[in-house]
Amino acid sequence: MNVQSSLIEIKDPVRREINAAAVAQSLAFVVAVVQAGVLGFALAALVSEGRFAPLLFSVWVGLSLLRLVAGYAAEATGARAAAKLKRLLRGGISRSFLREGEGPDGSVVAAINDDIDAIGPYVSRYEPVRIALAAGMVATLAFVFTQSWVAGVILILTGPLTPLFMALVGYRAQEESRRKLDALQDMSRYFVGRLRALDIISAYGAEAREAQRLRRHAETHRSASVGVLRVAFLSSATIDFFATLSIALVATYVGLSLLGIMPFSTGETVTPAEGFAALMIAPEFFAPLRRFAQAYHDRADAAAAAERLAPFWADTTTEMVGQECAGAAGRVEAIRLQVGFAGGAVTRPIDAVFLQDQISVLTGDSGAGKSALLHTIAGLLAPAAGSLQRAHGAAPVLVVQSPFLFAGTVRENLALGVAYSDEQMISALQQVGLADEGPTAFSLLDRPLGEIALGVSGGEGRRLAIARALLRETPVLLLDEPTAHLDMESERTLIEALKRVSRGRIIIAATHSPILCAAADQNIEVAPG
Repeated sequence: MNVQSSLIEIKDPVRREINAAAVAQSLAFVVAVVQAGVLGFALAALVSEGRFAPLLFSVWVGLSLLRLVAGYAAEATGARAAAKLKRLLRGGISRSFLREGEGPDGSVVAAINDDIDAIGPYVSRYEPVRIALAAGMVATLAFVFTQSWVAGVILILTGPLTPLFMALVGYRAQEESRRKLDALQDMSRYFVGRLRALDIISAYGAEAREAQRLRRHAETHRSASVGVLRVAFLSSATIDFFATLSIALVATYVGLSLLGIMPFSTGETVTPAEGFAALMIAPEFFAPLRRFAQAYHDRADAAAAAERLAPFWADTTTEMVGQECAGAAGRVEAIRLQVGFAGGAVTRPIDAVFLQDQISVLTGDSGAGKSALLHTIAGLLAPAAGSLQRAHGAAPVLVVQSPFLFAGTVRENLALGVAYSDEQMISALQQVGLADEGPTAFSLLDRPLGEIALGVSGGEGRRLAIARALLRETPVLLLDEPTAHLDMESERTLIEALKRVSRGRIIIAATHSPILCAAADQNIEVAPG
C-alpha cells in the first residue's frame, strides 16, 4: 500500500467531519473576499468623494462576524475529527498488540504517541483547507474580474507559480519529516529498551555510557527537527515572494490607470471604486494558498507517519479466525473455542456455558492457557478457532493476578477519574469485605496507598481491585489467580466475598486453589493443544 492510499484509508472514518469543516472553511474564504471588496468600495468613497459610507461599514462588520463564526466552525469541526481519528487509531493499534499477546517496544510507543499525533493536524487543518482552496481562489478571481480584467489576468499568470514551487519544496519537506520521525522512533526504541534494563545498566556501571548514547539520539532528532523547520521557512518565503510580486503588479497597474499615465491601452477604464476593490481583494487570492502552504507540512508529517503506521494499521483490520457473536443475556458460551496468540491455538477446543449467579473456575497446569482464555473472554485476544457468545453490552472486566494500585488514596484507586459517590465506593468495599457498616467506613476512602500497593496486603489489594471492577457494574467478572500467594484465612475471606458479589453476575476465575475449586459451582479444565 502506497502512502497516498494509506492516508485515504486512515482518514476514511472521519470523512464526514472533514467535509463539514471544508464547507465552513470555504464559506470563510468566500466571505473574506466579499469583505475585502466591501472595504475597497468604502475606502474609494472616503478617498475620492470624501464621504463616510455607514451602510458599507455595517455590511463589513456583519461580514467580519460571519467570517469569524465560519472560521471557528471549521477549526472546531476539524479538531473534533482529529480527536476522533486519533482515538480510533490508538484503540486499533492497542487492540492489535493485545490480540497478538506481545508487549509494545519503543517503535510501538512512538507510533501510538508521536506518529498518531502527526496525523491529527493533517485531518484538522490540511484536508479542510485543501478542499476549500478552490472555492476561495475562484471567488477571488470572479470578484476581481468584475472590477478589472487586467488585474484578474495578473493573478492568473502569477498564481500557478506558487503551487509549482510549493510542490518542489514539498518533496523535500516529506523527506525531512520522514527523517525526523525515524529519528524519534529510534530514540523511543532505545529509551524504552534502556528503561527495561535499568537494573543491568546500574549493576555494570554503564550509566554514563548509556546517557551519552541517549544524548546522541536526542541530537539526531533535534537536527532532523531543525531540518523540517528550515524547509517550512523556505516554503513560507516562496509563497510570500510570489504573493508580494503579484500584489505589486496589481497595485502598479491600478495606480498608473487611476493617474492616467498607463503607457499602453488596456481597453478598460478603472474607476477609484474598481481600483480600490481590486487592490483590496488581490491579497485574498493568496490567503487560501498561504493557509495551504502552512498546512502542507502537516500533510508531509502525516505522509511520513502513515508510512510508519501502515503495518500497525494493517494489523487492526485483519480478520479473526474465530468469532465473537451475540448471545443470550446472563450467560457466556464457548463453542469449540480455542485460544492462542499469533502463532496459533494453544488450547484444546473448549465447550462451556458460564451462567449468572455462579462462580466458574478454570483449572489446568501452568501454561495450559487459562489466562489466555480469560483474555479472550475479555475481548483482549481474538479466538483462534471456534466461537464465543455473550450478550451485547456485557463488557467483561478482567482483574489480573497482580492488580496495579498507584500511590494515592483508596478513593483515587477506586474511582480512576470517574465521579463515583462515596456511598457507591463504600458499597463496593463492603461487598468484598473491606469495609464495615457505620460512619467510620468512610474514613477508609482517604487511606493512603504507596507505590505498587504498599500499605495493603496481597489479599486486600486483590479485593480492592475487585471492588474497583464492581463499580463498573460489569455483568461478567474475570479473575486471574485471585487467591494466589494468600494465607488460608485471607483466601477464605476472599472466596466468601466472591460468593457475595456473584449474585447477578457471571464470575470466571483461573486458579490452582483446591479451596476455590471446591467452592465453585463448576470446574472447567483447560488443556494445552
